Amino acid sequence: MITVEVRRGMLSKNIKRSIEFIVEAPDPKPPKLNAAPFSIVPESLENVRKSALHHVPTFKIGGQLDTTVCNISMPLTGEVVVEECSATIKSIELQLVRVETCSYQDGLAREATEIQNIQIADGPICHKWPIPIHMVFPRLFTCPTVVTRSFKVDFEVNLVILFSDGHLLTENFPLKLVRAPTTALPPPSTGAEDALSSNLAAEMPVPRAKKAATATAAAEPEDPMGGLVAAPPPAPRAKKPAAPPPEPDDPLGSLAGAGPDRLGSDPLGGSDPLGGSAPPAYCVPSDPDAESSDLLVSSDPLSDPLS
Repeated sequence: MITVEVRRGMLSKNIKRSIEFIVEAPDPKPPKLNAAPFSIVPESLENVRKSALHHVPTFKIGGQLDTTVCNISMPLTGEVVVEECSATIKSIELQLVRVETCSYQDGLAREATEIQNIQIADGPICHKWPIPIHMVFPRLFTCPTVVTRSFKVDFEVNLVILFSDGHLLTENFPLKLVRAPTTALPPPSTGAEDALSSNLAAEMPVPRAKKAATATAAAEPEDPMGGLVAAPPPAPRAKKPAAPPPEPDDPLGSLAGAGPDRLGSDPLGGSDPLGGSAPPAYCVPSDPDAESSDLLVSSDPLSDPLS
């Protein structure tokens, strides 16, 4: 509880307000399920003498509680099945009880308080028909089970079956309430489903990641009918232009149109009559279809005997 007080002046009254809050500390581990099946027959009654059993109607009531170690934030679940009963059942109720025990010098003082009572069946009940149990623990009247040296607080649930003739039948179940995080459990799966899923996972190919295109794709033209028309084929590459032929007015076949593939040696020996080394001669064909013997020799006019 938090109390806040604002002190005012001499002629004004102080303002005071208190707020109560609840602190919850859930356990990190979820509780273990502890199912509690039961079967109620006349022979299992405790407060009835054996000599008076012939006055008790014949009945057999079974069922189970899904767990007796309950998460306080989750409902209590289970089922009740009336196998057979010679008397008419008026109602079936579920009663939640808080039991407080305190020790003192002479012993223990125990006090049971009913917290809530819900009716799960009313009137004549069909035999061999499961009746579900679903009870939510009230937040302000329940707490996790506390056990100390001097006192303890625990809870019980009573299954009360009321007959039309006034007899009352009660079955008691001690509960242990804990505070744990609420986690949704996955639905149970069969072995056949697990095998089928594993086979499908093994058979399905693993998709490979596609490499990103380095070139930017051109925008596709829009189709007025709502679709996309086919992209036009790529344009053919332009061929490299050939080297132009030599000028016709050059009788000696100048070096203008000669390329590296036209290089050759001097057929006359490449000697210079003046004593110097003559520059290499270039052979340029006058006709592209001519043989190698029809080549014109272009060199220095002083060293060429044909000039």
